[in-house]
Amino acid sequence: MNPVRRIYDPDALPREFDSRTRWPRDISDIQDQGWCGASWAISTADVASDRFAIMSKGVEGVELSAQHLLSCNNRGQQGCKGGYLDRAWLFLRKFGLVDKECYPWTGRNDQCRLRKRSNLKGAGCRNPSNPLRTELYKVGPAYRLGNETDIMQEILTSGPVQATMRVYQDFFIYQSGVYRHSRSAELHDSGYHSVKIIGWGEEPSYHGPPLKYWLVANSWGHNWGEDGLFRIQKGTNECEIELYVLAVWAKTI
Repeated sequence: MNPVRRIYDPDALPREFDSRTRWPRDISDIQDQGWCGASWAISTADVASDRFAIMSKGVEGVELSAQHLLSCNNRGQQGCKGGYLDRAWLFLRKFGLVDKECYPWTGRNDQCRLRKRSNLKGAGCRNPSNPLRTELYKVGPAYRLGNETDIMQEILTSGPVQATMRVYQDFFIYQSGVYRHSRSAELHDSGYHSVKIIGWGEEPSYHGPPLKYWLVANSWGHNWGEDGLFRIQKGTNECEIELYVLAVWAKTI
């Protein structure tokens, strides 16, 4: 998946931005994946939810079901043991998702209880906020963002984006501040995790220029980190968080 090219002035980008301030009613809340390794499904559903609300100007404010994706996007995926983001987005593009109320989160590899090609009425869902909506919520093709300022521009204009990061052991005990993994953590096992970048900012530094960071929503509940969020160093590809960043257009009505 090649990065898309953007035309904008990088110098005009603000030094701080928080999607929750720009779109206070449109950004989905912190999720808790529990013991199910389904960050791939949760981050996909959350980014899509935010984009439906933002791109419809609130008309299609919806919390999409990560469980629908976890249970039904099972071809080539590993459920609670992990999944591929490109396959998750392809599922949303081809078949769509229902809302969370219609298909609640269980955090288990439950058998899919919906036909892949269905509509909201056939799936037994309540009437959506937009009365014109009859089909499941679908998106356009996912696209990749190429660098730090491309990611900033995308969030600024269209809302949160999805990122993959390498998780080191010391990330689990993060509590606050701007995270940067320790060298000693590289001596231990690490894995990959999907998250939602919602903004960025700067923190004063006593020994040089301000410390830039991304503001990121995790899916480990409100009791972890900074009320479920974390800040991670920006502009240095810390934990490879700037290496594979995706966004989509919601197919609103």
